[in-house]
Amino acid sequence: QEYPGGGYAVDIPLNVTQGAVRAVLTSLWEQHWTDEGTRAVFVDIATYNPQLNVYVSARLSLEFTIYGDVQPSSQFRGLKLGPIPELFWDAMARYLEIFSFVLVFGFAAYDTWKVHSVGFKVHFKGLWNVINFIKYACFALLIQTQMAVAGLPVTASFSEAPFNETNPLNITGLEYEVYDFEHAGSQYSTLAMLQGITLMLGWVRLLAYAKFFNKRFAQLLAIVGECYQSCFIWFLMIFIVILTYAQAFYLAFGPDVEGFDNFAMSLATISSWVFQQVDFSEVLRSDESLAALLFGTFQITFSLIMLNMFLVILMKTFADSKDTSEEDVIVQEIRKMFLRAYIRVREAIKGTVFNYVEKAKAAFEGDDKEPEVDE
Repeated sequence: QEYPGGGYAVDIPLNVTQGAVRAVLTSLWEQHWTDEGTRAVFVDIATYNPQLNVYVSARLSLEFTIYGDVQPSSQFRGLKLGPIPELFWDAMARYLEIFSFVLVFGFAAYDTWKVHSVGFKVHFKGLWNVINFIKYACFALLIQTQMAVAGLPVTASFSEAPFNETNPLNITGLEYEVYDFEHAGSQYSTLAMLQGITLMLGWVRLLAYAKFFNKRFAQLLAIVGECYQSCFIWFLMIFIVILTYAQAFYLAFGPDVEGFDNFAMSLATISSWVFQQVDFSEVLRSDESLAALLFGTFQITFSLIMLNMFLVILMKTFADSKDTSEEDVIVQEIRKMFLRAYIRVREAIKGTVFNYVEKAKAAFEGDDKEPEVDE
């Protein structure tokens, strides 16, 4: 659940003993800090790992439902305010981030030229250009999130001083400051997700250039480009089916069955049923007849109808593309150029290796030859 601001808070300062913490908790218990009006208790803990330069925000939640039970949950968010150059994976992440920026600006320049040449409407008829548009939107959100993370009080305070082993937190008088690590960790998680999506879309966009190296790649990409509209309609239909059954299971079972406590969890549970084996025993124990009806119709709708419809779309598109495929002449010429370059490099390497082998063989035979004796 999401809760508005307000409520009561107790701050436990740093550098206190375990006994002092127990005393604080005992005092809260004796004063009935939680009562009938309490709906949730959150315990926020911030820790630091100096080896990896990572701050971890841990939130332990106890939610009191209207049914009288308590639902515990936990959430851990990592906050890395800067890479460590000595670590291989940190350096690799930084290089991949730079590579994603290069891809975005390169594709942006190319798309700007194409839009200027053929027009906006004609340009965005292709699938790969739509992928580029999505990538640009994610990149804009990425820049906005990076600016938001850079402007957080936590980021500004922890980046003022260089790393110090005696004071790894880089803050003087931290026990008197309160920082929202949970919000900072949430922003950082969003930033990492947007970075991953932008990089993934950049690599996917590079697949469009695979047609210059192989004819089968070109045919496969042509099939994907022709069937994406039909597949988009199919994905929209499957989303409606999942949304319908998520609402049905939530209204039918609700908090009585784990996984259907709210609509979001119900939607996640139904989506997981699509990709993994289902443990249906708990749902059957709640209401056997209703559960069997809902689950049976869901399996028939998805497994027998929707999946077969998806296969029919792919097979029909493949057949149409195979019968009417006419390859671009420019693509053929570029592929021939790459093939000739590959043959030249291969022959050069083969000739170089052959010369080294002949020289080594001649040197070896010269060492084994017996010296001639004059009579």
